[in-house]
Amino acid sequence: MIHLKSQFLALELEDHLASFRLLSSSSGASLRSVSPWLVYRRQGRQYLIKISDLVLEELHSSLFLPTSSSALSAARWCFRSPDTGLEIQLELGLLQEHPLFLMRMQILNQGDASVEIERLGLIDIAPQSLSLTQDNCGSYSFYVNGWQSWSPTGCYMATDRQQRTRLGALTQPMIHNPGTPLTYQAGHFSSDMFGILSNLNAKTGLLAGFLSQREHFGSLEADLRAGPSLKIWANGDRALLAPGANMHSDWLSIGFISLDSPMPLQTYLTAVQRETAVSNLPQPPVGWCSWYYYFRNINPQILATNLKEIQRLRQALPLQLMQIDDGFQADVGTWLQFNKHFPNGVQSLAKQIKEAGLQAGIWLAPYILQADSSLIKKHPNWLLRRRDGRLANTGFGWGNRLCRALDLTHPEALNYTREVIRTAVEDWGFTYLKLDFLYAAAVDCAYQDPTKTRAQVLLAGLQSIRHAAGTNTTLLGCGCPIGPALGLLDLMRISADVAPDWYPRFPPFSPILRSEPNMPSVRNALQNILSRSDLDQNWFGNDPDCLMVRPDSRLTLAEVQTLATAIGITGGAMLLSDNLEKLPPQRLRIAQQFIPVIPGNPRVLDRFQSTQPAKVRHDLIDAQGPFTILAFFNWSDLAKDLFFDPQEWGFDGHQNWVGREFWTGEFLDLSETLLFSQVPAHGCRLFTLRPLKGPAQYLGSSLHFSQGFELKTWQQKPRSICFTVDLNHQMSGEVFLRLEQAPRQVLVSGQPSQLQYLQKNIYALPLEVKNSAEVYLHFNLPTKAGNKH
Repeated sequence: MIHLKSQFLALELEDHLASFRLLSSSSGASLRSVSPWLVYRRQGRQYLIKISDLVLEELHSSLFLPTSSSALSAARWCFRSPDTGLEIQLELGLLQEHPLFLMRMQILNQGDASVEIERLGLIDIAPQSLSLTQDNCGSYSFYVNGWQSWSPTGCYMATDRQQRTRLGALTQPMIHNPGTPLTYQAGHFSSDMFGILSNLNAKTGLLAGFLSQREHFGSLEADLRAGPSLKIWANGDRALLAPGANMHSDWLSIGFISLDSPMPLQTYLTAVQRETAVSNLPQPPVGWCSWYYYFRNINPQILATNLKEIQRLRQALPLQLMQIDDGFQADVGTWLQFNKHFPNGVQSLAKQIKEAGLQAGIWLAPYILQADSSLIKKHPNWLLRRRDGRLANTGFGWGNRLCRALDLTHPEALNYTREVIRTAVEDWGFTYLKLDFLYAAAVDCAYQDPTKTRAQVLLAGLQSIRHAAGTNTTLLGCGCPIGPALGLLDLMRISADVAPDWYPRFPPFSPILRSEPNMPSVRNALQNILSRSDLDQNWFGNDPDCLMVRPDSRLTLAEVQTLATAIGITGGAMLLSDNLEKLPPQRLRIAQQFIPVIPGNPRVLDRFQSTQPAKVRHDLIDAQGPFTILAFFNWSDLAKDLFFDPQEWGFDGHQNWVGREFWTGEFLDLSETLLFSQVPAHGCRLFTLRPLKGPAQYLGSSLHFSQGFELKTWQQKPRSICFTVDLNHQMSGEVFLRLEQAPRQVLVSGQPSQLQYLQKNIYALPLEVKNSAEVYLHFNLPTKAGNKH
């Protein structure tokens, strides 16, 4: 028996590695795993090797391996399969500075025949082998991370069925990793790269995930039906392992987490960040995108008109980016030629955008081709194919036909994608690239280079893009498998596309598509926006897709407010996608209220209980002290009452709290359960709470949705209060104050003004903010000490 210890975990390893036991020093949780395994093919036949059946040839039990996170106290086993000539090495150990167990597998082909590697099996936790409580009882859930941007992500209970598309070959290649099993029964789930198995009664979870996906796409399979079980493996994709060659998995990490922690995923997210060298992430962009109003119906005049509006509105709506979306190219695949609406290309547009003081952005989909792309006819040998020689299916797309993809292991195809990126940046002049449909390079296929896994091919493609674009170009990935992109892309779409609709809409099939989990719709986007909020500024900047505020979409005002709330409170990119020339002032105001962007990473309180989280809490600090922004969502198709229990949301029941609901303007004095009456279907309540304290208090404003992020200074003296509101843009509105006595004098930026009495101790002060405004209140007598209830 080998014993390894850190300050967080203890690991007991049997010499022959038939099993191991991992113990948490803090929660008492533990797991016992059976032996790893390998699935491979030789001469067309599939074989399974269980490590426990092999002869141990060598054991190193006192290793200290350097990793990107910290030193790893580890042991290494070397096993030989005499019949095949395969040597399998396993390394297991504990990080000394972080509460993580790490494991990886390496395979060496020392035989005289090539083999195809299908699965590198790392963990097989049988029922009753995992204990997250003293008595191993509880209510379990499993958090599923989708393969790519649009893949449904969320948490499932044992009685739930995992969300799956019903459209088969039309959409499944887009959102489903072919190496991850499809599950259909209640309590049976699968996930990509990482997953979280939680005991809700004990508030404890097991987070298992790969630290990178440079070598393989990793899969997880959980079964909650007969006690929780979990399998984890790396997908070999039948990559060819020739005699003398070797391959190894990415590091798999396992750690126990507290579900009540403000950031329960943080240790894992940080370890991944270090492993993949994520650094220097840009600030979330604030800008405009052409897609969700014009879709493919764009031309230079439309873009010029909106650019003119952006310039006209600059003082009120300080957008920094203008991104041209689909509709300029000859076809999807033929990027270096233009359609009839852009006879002179897009270079002059990029110049105009930059001359207007904005970052110039453009949409490209470098790996996918629409079915009738001229590139298919010119270069059929560049195309990605299946093992039977037929063209690989990348899903349903332009022209309502199945799309195709480039084989990035073909040198000329890879060079073409590199030239497209170089041209867009160096010749056309764009410094922001939205790169879409990136999954197409990694669908179910057989590459021309048979030694490469799908993850390795996508990684090489993204490395090529980054090299061609340069370090000063902002890259946004969309429809992208997340793992291989880490450290290469600055921003990542984390959700399905939004749309001018709450549910998926595709007449005349809309009724049967209503439950499709990945099709464009606000409902589908919101699920991932909330479920993946923790990834922001850890792995990349989150892109929750665009905000539409116009009144002539098919979204109700409540649905527009819900979309804005989810985008705003999670703190990612904020791009409008409306016709700015036709946007009425009251809808433009909604956009203004969500600028500037706040820091991300709120707490999603019911993340581990539902695929559709409804409770979000974000703790921030303004110039007067701590305050909390809260969002409470109504996913129902009907209006309903929402009950807010302070203790359920983590508030001290012995403290009085005051605040204001943003959309309705209702003032809150909270000492017990709060009722938000008849919240509209698909609506929400967005409110800010502060601990009641002192004779004078800032309660928020109508200027910014956070009702606090705009408060930059607050100086309180016995006879005066001076504070500054800063938006970095022009806007009119009101700030709200709780005062135990009215001031004798009110000055706003040096000019006399007057408070408006609203209700007991609550006043409103109208403001015309020109970037910022300074407010001065003078009182006749010193303000009283203490609280007045």
